[in-house]
Amino acid sequence: MSVSRTILTIDDESQLREYLDLLLSQDGHRVLQAQDGARGLEILEKEPVDLILLDSVMPGMNGRDVARHIKSNPRTRGIPLMMLTALATGRDKVQGLEAGADEYITKPVPSDELLARVRAILRMRDIQEDRMRQERADIDARMSYAEDVQKNLLPAQPPQLPGMQFAIRYQPCEKIGGDFYDYQSPGWDRLYLMLGDAEGHGPSAALLMATARAYVRAYRRNGDFSPAQLLAQVNRAICRDTGAGFLMPLVCIFFDASARVIRYANAGHEPPLLFQAGRKQCVDLKSTGPILGMAEDAGIEQAEFPFGPGDVLACFTDGITEGINASQEEFGRTPIESILMSHPSEDAERLADRIQAAWTRHTGGHAADDRTLIVVRC
Repeated sequence: MSVSRTILTIDDESQLREYLDLLLSQDGHRVLQAQDGARGLEILEKEPVDLILLDSVMPGMNGRDVARHIKSNPRTRGIPLMMLTALATGRDKVQGLEAGADEYITKPVPSDELLARVRAILRMRDIQEDRMRQERADIDARMSYAEDVQKNLLPAQPPQLPGMQFAIRYQPCEKIGGDFYDYQSPGWDRLYLMLGDAEGHGPSAALLMATARAYVRAYRRNGDFSPAQLLAQVNRAICRDTGAGFLMPLVCIFFDASARVIRYANAGHEPPLLFQAGRKQCVDLKSTGPILGMAEDAGIEQAEFPFGPGDVLACFTDGITEGINASQEEFGRTPIESILMSHPSEDAERLADRIQAAWTRHTGGHAADDRTLIVVRC
């Protein structure tokens, strides 16, 4: 006896359906019956099926029409389909195969031939499913390895700077993603923070992220530099790399704890939000240049703001602001600004948790893009 499978018979002849039910049940299978094509399609919407036996000539939808519906539906197109017909001409068989039939058998149906063909089709389905499971397992293994590699590319701990708190939330929408952040401390009271967002998500975005990170790390070893100088150097490298061919929004922020200022350059990245405690207002750190990779001679400028006690800086990628709810409304920047304004005394970790919780309430936790959030409190 073969391994039990679920088989759907679609035929307007009740006697033939009962005959097939008895024959296939005795072979150990679970059999579902449909008296016409419409009912068969309804069953396929609700039940997992391993094989379909379909009459080619029925009132209403004929077998070829039903077959086209089944094979055009991504959920059902992989189910093997055997066409049963009383028409034995070569043209009828060709039309059935063109409609999507995987096998063809002529009525009256010999029991031994039918069972042999059913078993052969199900064996082939088992082989295909085993191959697909193995391929998925191989992909999962490679993705897990890539995930480990990418984790090692990102800082293991938040940066440390006297008088400042850092909170970081990083969440790719797949196992690996295109967001990246990095930092460098050239002195005990100074720190460079970089945040970038490669286009898309998944493996292709992760490759772009790794490339951009390599350029950032290569040029930041050249001693002291301004945020604008760093972005200009990285931009030239991307434009000159003919094999790269990508665009990269990137923001670089320099913290000077002793002078209590921040200097930044923003190459087309989602503008960070700066809450100024003394003025009780939020300021956007707007773009000071185009997205990296657009033009080698692109002008990139920088700006400076005070960053004193009680001030908070929130940096984030557009995976957060573009998160949508059931009504297709974006999360936007307003909730982040509201949280910074409404909780001026809370530490960086608590503020990051509040922003993340607000995003989850808005989106239901459904992410279409990678998300990175960095909160810095002075």
